[in-house]
Amino acid sequence: MKRNPLHHVVTAVIITTVLFQTLPLLSADITINRLRFDAGTLRLDFFISNYQKKEIVDAVRRGIEINVTYRIEIVKKSKLGFLYSDVALHNTLQRSAKYDFWNKSFIVRSDSKSLSCYNEDTMLSNLFIVENSELKNAERFKSDEYYIRIRAILNSIQLYFPMNYIFKYFVGFWDFDTGWKPGPPLDRIR
Repeated sequence: MKRNPLHHVVTAVIITTVLFQTLPLLSADITINRLRFDAGTLRLDFFISNYQKKEIVDAVRRGIEINVTYRIEIVKKSKLGFLYSDVALHNTLQRSAKYDFWNKSFIVRSDSKSLSCYNEDTMLSNLFIVENSELKNAERFKSDEYYIRIRAILNSIQLYFPMNYIFKYFVGFWDFDTGWKPGPPLDRIR
């Protein structure tokens, strides 16, 4: 029995649609807890959720160092409404985690500070929960034209071409990029 070529196209479209609809369920997400102004400085608390906890812990225990980059920006809303035109102020936070085999602990580095964690939950909370992050001199942008947005990117291994593509499938499948999470306009923050 000969099949219609359209049958293959329809099947491929259905499978692709189902796969892409389930991707947001598996991706990491940023949740903004608190935003507040304190003497001209914007302080914010946020955390990452829906990440692959078991895979990340297993990778760190095997000796893979993971790096999380948080990018916080104050952006001016464009005239079109759905685009951002200018980045007025930004801050980048770097965090990393690796396993210390001698002391049987996780080492979490946050910018210039280093912390030893003796269990997995403490390591994950120090890596994925950000408290009291600062954007200095942010109060000058306090109007409905300016918004805050946050992005987190987790990278496990940085290799050179072509190894970065080959080993991505073996060790980097838990890497994530949350995309930009928009916050409220700055005039609504107290």
